[in-house]
Amino acid sequence: MSTQARTPRLPRPVRRAPSARALAAGVAAAALLSACGVEGKAKAQPVPAEVCSGLLNTDEVTALLPKGKPTVRDEQRPIFKYPLQRCEVTVDGVSFVGSAYLPNMAGSELVQLAGSTGSVASPFVGDNFNGMAGPDDVWITTECTLGITDDAGRAVKAPVVVRGRIVGDPAADRREQLGAVTQKLAAGVYDASRCGQTAPANPAPIAPAPPRVPLTDAPICEVLPPSALGAAAAGDQRGRWTAARTPGREGYVQTCDLYLDGVRALSFTVAHGYIAPSAEIPGERPRLSQRLPVPPDSTPAPPKDTKVTTATPPGTVVGAVDGTGRKKDVATGQETGCRVAYRMSRHDGPGLPADAAKVPVEAAFRAFVAGASVLDYTCPVTPDAEWTFA
Repeated sequence: MSTQARTPRLPRPVRRAPSARALAAGVAAAALLSACGVEGKAKAQPVPAEVCSGLLNTDEVTALLPKGKPTVRDEQRPIFKYPLQRCEVTVDGVSFVGSAYLPNMAGSELVQLAGSTGSVASPFVGDNFNGMAGPDDVWITTECTLGITDDAGRAVKAPVVVRGRIVGDPAADRREQLGAVTQKLAAGVYDASRCGQTAPANPAPIAPAPPRVPLTDAPICEVLPPSALGAAAAGDQRGRWTAARTPGREGYVQTCDLYLDGVRALSFTVAHGYIAPSAEIPGERPRLSQRLPVPPDSTPAPPKDTKVTTATPPGTVVGAVDGTGRKKDVATGQETGCRVAYRMSRHDGPGLPADAAKVPVEAAFRAFVAGASVLDYTCPVTPDAEWTFA
């Protein structure tokens, strides 16, 4: 799944986690702050010149939405040492949703970003940030000094995830425009929270969505033998399949999507570092959410007929295993701890061709992991690793 790509300006952060006691203190305080001092009521008039706690120009955001009168909602605002943000701008049932949070804050509601990052996404990198950008979903990570220390008295730098989404209109590809808005939101959250020295800046151009290619006798996405798909891709059946993979190696997630009769049927994913799902189980992905806790009743349920579709809805996990250990950086020669999550998903639904269910899950997933785990950006699967199959 690897391709030659430029060196990212921020290495993929796979760092020793802060102590539980240190993070617990920061999380408890942040959770307390998230439950007070926020404004959850929608404001249709007058439309402010700036939204998302004043961090984004309203015109920049509404340019992503249909023409019409926007409704603005600010639910969480970043303050010193607490990079929290959630805001919505909605026009005619289509919403821009901006958010920022610490990955360890939201418990079971923490979004598993690997599940919503398909092959249509591309690495999105710049000064002091990296992440992924899809047609309607862009997320990046940076770090923030929280003012707490670990057991050795060292300042804790915690990861921050900043996300910008378009919800309700999955047809258009807005990755460049949405990426610019998300990077600006990240810089604003970083500065408002006084996270450090250099706010996220200078985003690199985002690669377009990769084309789908027919399956041949060559390994699929460079790592998966077509024979691992069994009879569903043997002989004349092979012509019914195509595949696409995320371009580049700079982003946190590498995904290979397989399409059967033009329908996305299977996904094989490698997710890195603290983006790697840590407690994902088969069937969990349909329950994913990007929300932090918000004050009770500040966000009413969406109207009955509101669309909440996205370009890359998550699938159902049917195979999972984690790779852990130490890897040597090919550029610097330094060894660092590493962790990746290998996942196989099936995109169940009424449009999925029945032959997709004939793919032998365990054989296909083990073959994928065998090929992917030896690449230079992944971690090995140890003999005592726990394999899970649906």
